[in-house]
Amino acid sequence: MEERILDDDESRGIKIRRTQNGGTDAVDGLTEGDEDDLTEEEIYVDLPDEEYDEDLVGLTPTQLKEELERREKLKRDAQEESERLKTSADEKLAEGKFADAELLYAQALVCDGENGAAVEGLWTARTENFTDAEAVFQKNAAEEIADNETARAIVVEKLGGTLQAMRASYAEEEAKIAPDFEKKQAERREAFAANRRYYFVRFTVFLFIAVLFCIGIGVSAYFIPRTRGDVPVILVGVFAGLNLVALAVAVVYARKLFVASRLYAENEKFSSTETGARVAFLRERLHAIDLILDEAADVADEEEFADEETAEGEAWTETDETIGAEQNAAGERVMYGQENIGGEEFPDDEENAEGGEFPDEEENAEGGEENAEGGADDQI
Repeated sequence: MEERILDDDESRGIKIRRTQNGGTDAVDGLTEGDEDDLTEEEIYVDLPDEEYDEDLVGLTPTQLKEELERREKLKRDAQEESERLKTSADEKLAEGKFADAELLYAQALVCDGENGAAVEGLWTARTENFTDAEAVFQKNAAEEIADNETARAIVVEKLGGTLQAMRASYAEEEAKIAPDFEKKQAERREAFAANRRYYFVRFTVFLFIAVLFCIGIGVSAYFIPRTRGDVPVILVGVFAGLNLVALAVAVVYARKLFVASRLYAENEKFSSTETGARVAFLRERLHAIDLILDEAADVADEEEFADEETAEGEAWTETDETIGAEQNAAGERVMYGQENIGGEEFPDDEENAEGGEFPDEEENAEGGEENAEGGADDQI
């Protein structure tokens, strides 16, 4: 067999073999003889222990390293700026300038939202050194406290007693005035609902009559060119006049229906009366206090429950280890024919003890007696 090697422009070896029957066979010179040695190469890329970030996808290792270093630098700069702003805020707070301090603390938290000292300073400034609890009732303030564990812990620690007393006072007042308000509101609701139904029925009736007159106008107009008399024309005029009257009355009732519906809707608002506005105020305050105090209580309960679960798990582990040790000890004693840990004999030993002899020994004894009797008969 003749064999030649051809090289292309990329120096890739190709072997040309001439077979016995005169044909040729081309073989890749780089892969011949190495097919069994080819193995798949697995590539592993270590990603940082962070959440998935699309901005990091497709970066080379060098680019990834540079990007992470850049982000780390930005984070350090933000933390340094946050500390600088917090220091300035601390100075304003010491001077009693609570508004200026609050602004600086807020800016510090924009730079670094995890700055716990800035969170404490912010609520110290807002509550004027925790002497004014009204700050927690500002718009979205309770939600902000409830969503931030650090802020909630600080507010509960400093103002927990005050908020508890306020909740008791608000709940007592709300319990006194709310039932009477709700009763009067229900009475007004029934009156407004009846008034609204009254005007709705009449508006619907006159609107339907106006539609019927429109149909009458159409039918009468149809017969005008087909009839020599003046009856269709007269009917058209009569229906048109009646239709205008019905529409006018329907419009009047529509306006009255609109007013009745608006009164009904206003009655459902707590702000429609002074007592209702007070009830709404009290319930908003109670909701805000519940968000702050109950969230803290839930966190404490969760931590206590977690501690109980941990202690229970440790107790079960110790119990399992003790039981396992006792079972191992019992197994060793059984192996050597000893008694168990409690000093009692094992079931097999008890049965054997009650029987006096083991079953095999009893059978052997009975067999010995029979043999002895048989020997005596032989001797006789």
